[in-house]
Amino acid sequence: VITFVLGEFSKKFEWLVTNSIPVQNFLVGLLAGVLAYVCGIETNFVEALVLCLAASMSAGGTYDALKK
Repeated sequence: VITFVLGEFSKKFEWLVTNSIPVQNFLVGLLAGVLAYVCGIETNFVEALVLCLAASMSAGGTYDALKK
Protein backbone atom coordinates (compact mmCIF):
# COMPACT_ATOMS: atom_id res chain seq x y z
CA VAL A 1 0.00 0.00 0.00
CA ILE A 2 2.81 2.41 0.90
CA THR A 3 4.67 1.64 -2.31
CA PHE A 4 1.52 2.14 -4.37
CA VAL A 5 0.64 5.46 -2.75
CA LEU A 6 4.19 6.82 -3.04
CA GLY A 7 4.42 5.53 -6.61
CA GLU A 8 1.25 7.33 -7.61
CA PHE A 9 2.44 10.50 -5.89
CA SER A 10 5.79 10.25 -7.68
CA LYS A 11 4.09 9.92 -11.06
CA LYS A 12 2.30 13.23 -10.54
CA PHE A 13 5.54 15.02 -9.62
CA GLU A 14 8.25 13.69 -11.97
CA TRP A 15 11.11 15.34 -10.07
CA LEU A 16 10.41 12.96 -7.18
CA VAL A 17 10.69 9.77 -9.21
CA THR A 18 14.41 9.11 -8.75
CA ASN A 19 14.63 10.51 -5.23
CA SER A 20 11.60 8.70 -3.84
CA ILE A 21 12.71 5.13 -4.53
CA PRO A 22 15.03 4.92 -1.48
CA VAL A 23 12.32 6.53 0.66
CA GLN A 24 9.79 3.98 -0.56
CA ASN A 25 12.21 1.14 0.14
CA PHE A 26 12.83 2.51 3.63
CA LEU A 27 9.11 2.78 4.41
CA VAL A 28 8.43 -0.73 3.10
CA GLY A 29 11.30 -2.10 5.21
CA LEU A 30 10.05 -0.25 8.26
CA LEU A 31 6.52 -1.58 7.80
CA ALA A 32 7.83 -5.10 7.18
CA GLY A 33 9.93 -4.94 10.34
CA VAL A 34 6.98 -3.88 12.45
CA LEU A 35 4.80 -6.60 10.92
CA ALA A 36 7.49 -9.23 11.45
CA TYR A 37 7.66 -8.29 15.12
CA VAL A 38 3.91 -8.05 15.64
CA CYS A 39 3.26 -11.37 13.90
CA GLY A 40 5.92 -13.09 15.98
CA ILE A 41 8.27 -13.94 13.11
CA GLU A 42 11.06 -12.10 14.92
CA THR A 43 11.00 -11.73 18.70
CA ASN A 44 13.45 -8.82 18.93
CA PHE A 45 12.04 -5.55 17.59
CA VAL A 46 15.40 -3.99 16.71
CA GLU A 47 16.54 -7.11 14.85
CA ALA A 48 13.26 -7.20 12.92
CA LEU A 49 13.72 -3.60 11.83
CA VAL A 50 17.37 -4.02 10.89
CA LEU A 51 16.77 -7.21 8.91
CA CYS A 52 13.79 -5.84 7.01
CA LEU A 53 15.39 -2.47 6.34
CA ALA A 54 18.55 -4.17 5.08
CA ALA A 55 16.51 -6.43 2.81
CA SER A 56 14.41 -3.62 1.36
CA MET A 57 17.31 -1.24 0.82
CA SER A 58 19.52 -3.93 -0.74
CA ALA A 59 16.71 -4.97 -3.08
CA GLY A 60 16.53 -1.42 -4.41
CA GLY A 61 20.31 -1.20 -4.67
CA THR A 62 20.52 -4.51 -6.52
CA TYR A 63 17.86 -3.37 -8.98
CA ASP A 64 19.72 -0.09 -9.61
CA ALA A 65 23.03 -1.90 -10.08
CA LEU A 66 21.56 -4.34 -12.62
CA LYS A 67 19.62 -1.63 -14.45
CA LYS A 68 22.71 0.43 -15.29
